[in-house]
Amino acid sequence: MATSVDGTLMATPQERLQERLADPKTVEALHRLLDRLDVIAFTAEALEGFLQRAEVVSDSVAQGLAEMRQMAGDNGGGELLASLPRLLRAGSRLAEVMERPEVQALVSSGLLETLADPRTVQSLQALAGKMEMITFLLDALDGFLRRADAMAESMAAGAADLRQAMPDVDTTQLGRMAATLPGLIEAGQLLSEAGMFEPKTVNALARFGRSVADARDEMEGRAQPALGLLGLLRSLRDPEIQPVLQFVLLVAKRYGRDMKTS
Repeated sequence: MATSVDGTLMATPQERLQERLADPKTVEALHRLLDRLDVIAFTAEALEGFLQRAEVVSDSVAQGLAEMRQMAGDNGGGELLASLPRLLRAGSRLAEVMERPEVQALVSSGLLETLADPRTVQSLQALAGKMEMITFLLDALDGFLRRADAMAESMAAGAADLRQAMPDVDTTQLGRMAATLPGLIEAGQLLSEAGMFEPKTVNALARFGRSVADARDEMEGRAQPALGLLGLLRSLRDPEIQPVLQFVLLVAKRYGRDMKTS
């Protein structure tokens, strides 16, 4: 114990500390403090790291505020602050929507990745460019489906009228003709791809056909003398036959060339 100036006894600092440590409230508070010692240590380390990066954090905050002021403009700061509550409410609603099961299923389905593919974006852009045509086709298809029953009834009535008009038609022969239709269609496609239906090809075939018919008429109209080897050689020098021979040789040459490449 220490003695004061007037002679009274006073407790030393060590004694006062011992008295406080012996207090049950102090003991209970120390127990609570020891129970949360790991949290206190983590908080202290975090605070130390924050203080060490205080200058960097302050610079980042200042730069962010400067960018916000630049984005808002001279008179946009007040409008930006006024819109913050709406932005916060919108963010809260967006977070609620993102937590819904159907949205989570959409995210995990891979559809968003497919839509982000540049090829998908290009296809969608091409589709959007033809939207008017697609709308027209969909309207036409919708009208066709709406009139499908009436068209089916009309076709059935037409078939019945056809059977009545041709009661002696051989259905077996019709079946054979129908069976040959796919082959005829395929042959027509091949001829079209080969250019047989082009105007110049049709014109050449028509001229050849007229020449064949005229030659047949000429042969049937009068008797033709026997043609020997010398007569054949003289015919080859005929000015009207020479272009035909050159044409035949040119066709043979081109056909041989195609046979080598095919």
